[in-house]
Amino acid sequence: LFTAGSSDCCVVLGDFNFRLNLVRDFCVPAIETGEWDTVKGYDQHLMGETGLELTQFQEGHFSFPPTYKFEVGTDRYDEKRTPAWCDRILYRGSLALQSYDSAPLKASSDHRPVLAVLSVGAREGTGAAGPVVGTGGDRP
Repeated sequence: LFTAGSSDCCVVLGDFNFRLNLVRDFCVPAIETGEWDTVKGYDQHLMGETGLELTQFQEGHFSFPPTYKFEVGTDRYDEKRTPAWCDRILYRGSLALQSYDSAPLKASSDHRPVLAVLSVGAREGTGAAGPVVGTGGDRP
């Protein structure tokens, strides 16, 4: 049986449903003017208000707009929902974050995908280490 505590490193990613403790009328104008750091101050995960036990995990600094909720096939946020960074990549262990971003895909979802490049450190005597890309990552 695998548990996150039994490994040297672990990555958890997906739609965590983290929300912003803000009203939409304040949030959207701030996002549209690039004030993401201001808006991030109200992020449930960053405020430790998710109810999930994620204290062993870290998340890199991100500087991309909220990834949810869009009108499908557009760049417009949904008129009824407050945008949020629901989609996240968290990690722990001998990993170093190289980049963390979202992709501007508008296909058939109300979310925007997030991606990260992490470097994996090798334990002594286990061989080479290098970057691993979230898409399956060929190593150089």
